Amino acid sequence: MLADGVVKLAAGWLIDACGWRGKSVGQAGVYDKQALVLVNRGSVDGADAATGGEVMTLAKAIQTSVYERFGIWLEMEPVVV
Repeated sequence: MLADGVVKLAAGWLIDACGWRGKSVGQAGVYDKQALVLVNRGSVDGADAATGGEVMTLAKAIQTSVYERFGIWLEMEPVVV
């Protein structure tokens, strides 16, 4: 616990505990070796690359599932505009 009462937790552990490691939404996926890393499962030339919408849908689904299981809302890093 920090001096201001805030508790830090390992977000990767929470995401992994919710079963997200290795899962995908479209071409956006969670890296199978590290739950904090989102990856593009499509080709790098853009022909079947993950869309921004797929990445955001995946990120929001992860946030929701962690919240539903643990009551903790993960803050997205970096901030997406």
